[in-house]
Amino acid sequence: MRPLPLKVLYTTTELAHSLGISKHTLLELARMRDIVVYRLERTTLVPLSELRDKLEPVWEAIRAAEQARGRDDRRNEGTEGPRSRFSANKSIHRD
Repeated sequence: MRPLPLKVLYTTTELAHSLGISKHTLLELARMRDIVVYRLERTTLVPLSELRDKLEPVWEAIRAAEQARGRDDRRNEGTEGPRSRFSANKSIHRD
């Protein structure tokens, strides 16, 4: 499974792609697990809460990926390069 970013809603296309299955197979799985999906014109959306409650392995993979991103972000703090001239450390003096 490819990691997904943490979001409130996922399209069935991105979920299927992440899982390595077809969109049709994912929709069938959703039907079998009574997962609520929303249709918006041609887009089908799956709420994160449904993944958490009814497709736990997918939820755990998303959670693990998000935790790993958080560790990477903390590790890379302060390495973003030179500060801009509008840095928060500079004060503006007005006369």
